Amino acid sequence: MAFASGMAAIASVFDQLAAGAVVVLPDDCYHGVAGLAAAGAERQRWSVKRVAVDDTPGWIRSCGIADLIWLESPSNPLLTVADLAAVCAAPRKRGAIVAVDNTFATPLNQRPLDFGATVSLQSATKFIGGHSDLLAGIATTKDDALWHALRKSRELTGATPGTLEAFLAVRGARTLALRLQRAQQTAMMLSERLEMHPLVTRVRYPGLPSHSTHAIAKRVLNGFGTIIAFECVEALKWLMVSANASGSSVTPLVSEGWNRPWSEEPRSPDRNTFLLLSYDSVLVSRTPTISGLISTRRYALPHCEHEHPSAIRLGRPCHSACTADLERATR
Repeated sequence: MAFASGMAAIASVFDQLAAGAVVVLPDDCYHGVAGLAAAGAERQRWSVKRVAVDDTPGWIRSCGIADLIWLESPSNPLLTVADLAAVCAAPRKRGAIVAVDNTFATPLNQRPLDFGATVSLQSATKFIGGHSDLLAGIATTKDDALWHALRKSRELTGATPGTLEAFLAVRGARTLALRLQRAQQTAMMLSERLEMHPLVTRVRYPGLPSHSTHAIAKRVLNGFGTIIAFECVEALKWLMVSANASGSSVTPLVSEGWNRPWSEEPRSPDRNTFLLLSYDSVLVSRTPTISGLISTRRYALPHCEHEHPSAIRLGRPCHSACTADLERATR
C-alpha cells in the first residue's frame, strides 16, 4: 500500500494503537519515529520503552508486553542489524503488531514478512525512488484486517500519494536491483578503505567483519546495503552523497550531524563525529571510481598530500595524524 511519504506510512501504523498501549522502539532509530513516539507519550496516548537494536533477549522479553514492536534493521544511522528471525518468532501479546522499517535494507536485501513480521515499511523516497525526485512510503502486510485499517487511516488523513509519485516509484523500482548491486560494491570497497584511513577511528558497515552485528547481518540479509557511518578523530559534518538524475556523477549534500529536531533525545557531543554516506545511486557505465569518490577535495575526508598508497590518500596538507611511522607502515 502506497502512502504520500514514509512518515505517513509510519504514522498510519501508530494510528492503530489504543490508548495506553506499550510501544517498544530501538535505541537507535530514525529521528522522525522517535519524535512521533515521544509526542504520543507526552499526550499519554501510549508509553515508550527503548531497547538496544542488538539486544535480542531484550526484544524477546518485550514481545510479551508490547502492543507495538518497532524494529529498524539496519538501524538509522548506526547501521546495527537486528535478529529479525528470533524477534519475529518470539511469543507476543495477543493483537500485537511487529513492524519493521526496512528502508535501509530494501525489499531485495531483506523480507521481514518472511520472518513473521506483521507489517514491513519502506520510505520509497530513498532507494526505491532512487532519483531524489520522489516523496512516498510503502506498507506491506499479509494481515487483511490490518491492511484495511491502514487503508482507512490513509484515506482519513489524506496520505494517499499522487499519480505522478506512483509513476516515479514504479520507474525507480525497475532499476533498483542494478543500482543496489553497484552501490553495495562501492560501499564495501569504500568502507574497507575508510578503515585504513588515519583520521577514521571507527567504521560502521554491516559488511565489515569488525561490525558488531556482522554475524547477524550475514544470516538475515541478502546484501549489506549502501550506507556507511564512520567516526573521525576530529568533529566533522555529515556527508550525504547521492547521484544526479543521469547517474553519471555524484552531488554531495552536507548538513550538520546528529541534529534531531523532532526527537526527545538531547544532542550528544560525542556523536558529532559520525558521518553518513549514501551511495544508493552509484549507477551504470559512467560510475565514478572509488578513488574519485574518496579523493574529492571539496567533499571527502581531509587528506594528506604526501604520496601515501591510494587506500589512505584522502588528501589535504599534512597534520599530526600523518606520521612517519604511518608512512613506513603503508609503503
